[in-house]
Amino acid sequence: MTDSGKRRAVSRRFPWQFIVVFILLAAGLFTLSLVFYGIQVKHGRAYKEDALAARANLNALQIASWRDGLLALADAYSGDPAHAALAQDLIESRNAGQANQGIIDGLSGFRKHFPFEWATLALAGGEIVLKTPESAEVRSTPDSIRLGHEVWRTKKAGLGTISIDEATGRRSIDLLIPVLAAKGQSLEPIALLRLNFDPSKSLDPLLKTPPFQSPTSETLLLERVGDDFFALAAPRLRELTTVMTSQYRVMLGIAGAFVLLCGILLCLFWRKTLAAQDAAERAKWGQANRHMDEFIQLVIDIMPNPAFFKDTQGLYRGTNSAFEKLLGLSKSDIIGKTIGDVAPAEIAKRHQEHDQALLEKPGHQVYEAPLQAWDGAHHVIFIKTAYVRPDGALGGIFGILKDITQRLRSEEELEQLRKFSDSTVQTMTEGLVLTDTEGRFTFINPAAALMLGYTPAEMIDREVLSFVPKDQHAIVRRADEKRSQGISDRYELVFLHKDGTRRTFLVSAGPRVQGALVGGTMAVLTDISERKRLEEEISALSLLDELTTLYNRRGFMTLAEQQLKTASRLKKRVALLYLDMDDLKKINDTGGHRMGDRALAEIAFILKKSFRESDIVGRLGGDEFSILAMEATDLNVNILTARLQEKLDLFNSRSSAEAGFCLSVSVGVCTREPENPATVEEMLSRADLLMYEQKRSKKNGEPGKPPGPSK
Repeated sequence: MTDSGKRRAVSRRFPWQFIVVFILLAAGLFTLSLVFYGIQVKHGRAYKEDALAARANLNALQIASWRDGLLALADAYSGDPAHAALAQDLIESRNAGQANQGIIDGLSGFRKHFPFEWATLALAGGEIVLKTPESAEVRSTPDSIRLGHEVWRTKKAGLGTISIDEATGRRSIDLLIPVLAAKGQSLEPIALLRLNFDPSKSLDPLLKTPPFQSPTSETLLLERVGDDFFALAAPRLRELTTVMTSQYRVMLGIAGAFVLLCGILLCLFWRKTLAAQDAAERAKWGQANRHMDEFIQLVIDIMPNPAFFKDTQGLYRGTNSAFEKLLGLSKSDIIGKTIGDVAPAEIAKRHQEHDQALLEKPGHQVYEAPLQAWDGAHHVIFIKTAYVRPDGALGGIFGILKDITQRLRSEEELEQLRKFSDSTVQTMTEGLVLTDTEGRFTFINPAAALMLGYTPAEMIDREVLSFVPKDQHAIVRRADEKRSQGISDRYELVFLHKDGTRRTFLVSAGPRVQGALVGGTMAVLTDISERKRLEEEISALSLLDELTTLYNRRGFMTLAEQQLKTASRLKKRVALLYLDMDDLKKINDTGGHRMGDRALAEIAFILKKSFRESDIVGRLGGDEFSILAMEATDLNVNILTARLQEKLDLFNSRSSAEAGFCLSVSVGVCTREPENPATVEEMLSRADLLMYEQKRSKKNGEPGKPPGPSK
């Protein structure tokens, strides 16, 4: 069979050879690193350790000196009564301008010794009464707030840790100084002075610059003897590194050769493993495809209608006996052939055009067209659908035919009546029943009784309606009326099995004529329960959203239009709720699309629990949902939205920690009164506008900005 479409990706399982090669590579590199480390320790430990320790101590001394000087100056500022008086005037709005300028002048002297980026004077509640410069962007962090509480409590200046702004990448460090004023016999803080320093301007130069000039342009090595530091001559450095460089080159060559060898082995093992996996995967999917062909063949074999399936090249891969009978050809004459091989060119061309359109856009097709049968051209209804194979490739087309040629149907019915006999009736696989004018069974063949789980004796002389659910009684009565008028008919009817389950049958029924009068009904029963189940699954796939199992846009629009027609006829109010999930992009960015899909599924589950079964709930696409509710006794939109919010709050309180996200939606509601009709699209548009108004208010959007369009 020819494969087409995108095949399922072959699994790339991790080969055990890769692990072996990786272990060898790691062991080799580890051994080389030990050798290199031993050589390095042997030739450089005595000098490197002292140099690094000396430089680290120098940096520590410089930073400690900078910190001590900064805190000393901060303590002096904190206890200065003049500064406290200026701050008190500014807080109490006495000569605020002079006080403000006085504080800024005092900080300018501070800046000469320790340049800072900006400074603020804040009260205990966090209110900022002074900021310099005015354009500075002041941000508080949890660390700065914690440090502020500590400084206020201890009345001692405190230096914070370096913090990094995630948005800009800017580093900063805060110095918080309590401004102390006399209260009774003690000094109490009245405000906090916060100074913000840029480490790249204050600390980094200390770390990068030694406290003395380098004697040469070479790298400076230091040797520490007690508390003294001595510079080592540049020639000694070259003497130290010459031996290490030559041996390092030898080890580098060995390591490169080892890595190259491992890479070659890895490539060979990997290609061999992939080839084996490819062969295994193709064999597995090939077997699955063959099993699917066998399954489809079994399905069409039990169908009473002519049926076939073909691949993407138009070659017939399977047919049932009804199809072979219709064409007057054997299975060997059809399998492996195209429609062009078994039908005239003008008929084949039309069918090929339909097939090509279906393959280009997979879905369903129903159309009428002529078909060359064994006894001439027949007019047939074709029902076709494209199917996908287990490996993900487009398999081809599955088709069912319904012959609507009256002449052929009449000939077949006459032929069946002519060959009818008691022996064939008893052994036929189709169910055959006879009823009298009162609707009681007078004859039932074993096949019909077996389909319903009874014996013929258990069903004789019982009314047909006793085996039919109440919702099907009207169908039986209409069929009996047609039979009383001498009209034959084919229709679907649901019977109750002995075990209580419902079975769907295709009933081909006609009147029993006794002399010049109609004396009851003769009917052939075909169990199509499995076919109906398959049809319902195919129909559900076209109307339901695969992820949430809610109605998709097509299903929602179809059912909503029907609901509006019902509401107009009954003069009922209708409410349409338009929902947009908040922060889905954030959930996807945090936990990936799998977490986003789970969030959508949770929203769908909550919607199902929040609304009635009679309400139509659908996912319109992406993170947008809609609900159409028709009033029963009293339609209160506020109750509907409150019930939905209650379910969301319950999820967020119980399950958000485990799920890794919280759920929130923006809702727009449009209500349609009986005297003011509107279409589903119009209601969606109005609710969409209201929903975006709510979303904008949540985000504190600009007033007057129009809401976004419906997606």
